[in-house]
Order: sequence, then C-alpha cells, then structure tokens
Amino acid sequence: MKRRCYVKFCGGCNPNYDRGAFCAVFRELYQGKMEILAADTDGQGRDCDFLLYIAGCARRCTDLGAWRGPGRDGRVITVWDGAAGEEAFAAIDAALGAVGDGG
Repeated sequence: MKRRCYVKFCGGCNPNYDRGAFCAVFRELYQGKMEILAADTDGQGRDCDFLLYIAGCARRCTDLGAWRGPGRDGRVITVWDGAAGEEAFAAIDAALGAVGDGG
C-alpha cells in the first residue's frame, strides 16, 4: 500500500513565496512514491502517514492541532520560505523512511 501524504497550505499572506510552485515540484518529485492528497480545515488526513504543511512565512498561522497528538510526533513537516529547497526534501525523505517505503 502506498504511503499517504496530505498537503496543507497556510493562509497566503506572503505574496513573495510561491507555495503552489513548491507543491508542484513536490508532486513531480514524489509522484508514484506516495499518494498525495489535499487536506481540509477540519482535520482530514489525521490518518495519513504524514502531513506536508506549506507555509509562506515564519508565522505559520494555520492551526495544525488536529494533525498532532499522541503517536504523531514527526508526522507534520513544515516547509516555509526560510526552510525550503534541499532541507525540505531531506525532511520529506526522512519521513518516508520513518514510515517505510510504501512499496
């Protein structure tokens, strides 16, 4: 069974960081390695292997409480303009390794 990753965006107050472009690169790189789904605001995806939260600034204004809790440590990966690129993909790779390769 493929691993499941839910993607959640912040509110988008920073127009200088293209969250959609990062998501497009993420989808291209990880397509076939996992199922990539959109998370809604009601906590959908709490049963996912991990949540990729794409934020536009250090405020990270979205409440992610529904995705955190007992047994969920390390399952939320936050990407923002100060932690993009190789660091973000290394964190995603580490999360995939933590839950298995899904193959």
